[in-house]
Amino acid sequence: MSKYKDIDLSNIINIYPSIYIDHEGERTTISLEWYEENKESVSFVSFALILLFQDGSKKELFFDTHQELLQAMHDIANILKK
Repeated sequence: MSKYKDIDLSNIINIYPSIYIDHEGERTTISLEWYEENKESVSFVSFALILLFQDGSKKELFFDTHQELLQAMHDIANILKK
């Protein structure tokens, strides 16, 4: 898929769906579960997908909707199956 051409998907070791939040001016990614339990105390920024690679590096992809996040996970899974 062309939207992932700059990412070496063959070296992915894990994929984490998450939420990108703002808390008192600090932005970070958190788990979907943590967000559900604490959403009153943080501001939602976007959905995120964290890709962890064999060399220890990570890449974060950001999405406006939950559907876009799910689609990206589906697309990446299909690429990795090949």
